[in-house]
Amino acid sequence: MFISSLIENVSQGGGIVSSSENVTLFSSSFIILMGVVGYVMYFLKDTLEEFIRRLFFFMLDLSDADQEFVWFFTFFSFHPYTNHGSSHIKPYQKKANKVNDYDDDPLEYDGFDLGKDEEFKKTKFVPAPGYHVIYIEGKPLLINMISTMPTNGNIMKAKENVEIYKPKYDFIDAILRMIVPCTDDNNCPDPLTMAKRAGLNTSSFLSQRYDENGKVIAKTQKISSSNYFKELMANCYYINTLYMKSKTTIYTQNYGRWAASCVKHKRDKNSVILDNGVWESLYTDVEQFLNSRDWYFDQGIPYRRGYLLYGPPGTGKSSTIGSIAAAFNMNICVVNLASKELSDEDLNAMFSSAPLDALIVLEDIDSSFMNSTVEEKKPSKKEDGEEKEDEEPSEISNVIQTKSQVTFKSRMIFMTTNYKDKLPPALIRNGRIDKKIFIGYATEHQVKAYVKKFYEKDNLSEEEFSTLIEQFWNKIKNMSICMAQLQGFLLLYRHSLKDLVNAADEFEKFTKDEI
Repeated sequence: MFISSLIENVSQGGGIVSSSENVTLFSSSFIILMGVVGYVMYFLKDTLEEFIRRLFFFMLDLSDADQEFVWFFTFFSFHPYTNHGSSHIKPYQKKANKVNDYDDDPLEYDGFDLGKDEEFKKTKFVPAPGYHVIYIEGKPLLINMISTMPTNGNIMKAKENVEIYKPKYDFIDAILRMIVPCTDDNNCPDPLTMAKRAGLNTSSFLSQRYDENGKVIAKTQKISSSNYFKELMANCYYINTLYMKSKTTIYTQNYGRWAASCVKHKRDKNSVILDNGVWESLYTDVEQFLNSRDWYFDQGIPYRRGYLLYGPPGTGKSSTIGSIAAAFNMNICVVNLASKELSDEDLNAMFSSAPLDALIVLEDIDSSFMNSTVEEKKPSKKEDGEEKEDEEPSEISNVIQTKSQVTFKSRMIFMTTNYKDKLPPALIRNGRIDKKIFIGYATEHQVKAYVKKFYEKDNLSEEEFSTLIEQFWNKIKNMSICMAQLQGFLLLYRHSLKDLVNAADEFEKFTKDEI
């Protein structure tokens, strides 16, 4: 009886798994097993790829935070493979857009304008992400372009890497040649020839990198991971230097890092007309500083120099900085202290990591601290219980501290302000600002020199030309005008100096936006 009851209970589901449950259990187990197998295969795939890369290739890994990354991408943008051989390309320097809000003043903004540079406006490309086989002097390289998008989808935080592989062995070299044969569309015969075909001026660099026959000086014989890639980077640097020698790169902050915001033609010093001796004095001071590195170190003095350019808006402060940067083949790093994205840590890091060949510019610094100086300061208590005001806002203290910490590398810091009197004395005292330069309203020298330059192609006799310029000056000499306003008015009558003189009586209305 007991056995029969047990069998009956089991048959009713007490201990036997039904066929449907059995299938479900098997399916779940199979899925788990396949997941484990897939993970193992993925791990083995990555491990095998890494093993093959290390066994058969030399590799150079460059990230977009490396200066060499820019050199290589400039080189790659001129390579025949990019222009003819690759079927998948993308714009080079996705973040290098024209800065529209760098300065509102026409004269100062003109210093970074590409209006007349039609050739440079052409978009440059590099191959799209993925693997590419290119040739340099008939030797194959495997290039892996990698673009990583952050999880939040913010393209401004996208990271780019490039992996450059050089075969270690001849049979790997032969395999690459079989897969992708060497042709004129994917081979760079030599960097010098490539630069000439691209229209770059190579005359001033021949003696530094190449001999009179166009051959590389002291070319490496034995191939190794270090000397080959050093030679490759030297070629990339050579091409980048040729391309950038007439350009100024403007860097701006991008989530705590420096990013190339735009590339502009160098500002000719003759296009910046200041009062007599002002530009020359600044140039001489910068030149002396750059030539005194050893003296600073010998004296134990931090190798840095601070400049303050102050004066009314539109008088040419930013243009002056641009022309100084161009005169010494330097770039510009612009810091926006009012940015909400800029933390104290970011500010310190950016000052320390700025490119060595760049001026650091703090523009309109008075507006950055305006809120700090206008707001009611939080009182703090003295030891005797009385209240006192804090001497410096925290932001100002941070800037001062940061500047004081820049004791290494060649650092020149330029500050501009429209209202010097609104700056806290602690920020611009001697030792923090080494040279203060006033750039005021247009003087007689500036007006006459600028008008003469503006209309130099007018078909007038020298005597008539000088007479008209004198007449124009006599009509406006009692006005306080900035060079930006003068430029704007001249543009209205740019075809004729006589028309300008006849309309000079309207200049005051123009400055008040009444015409």
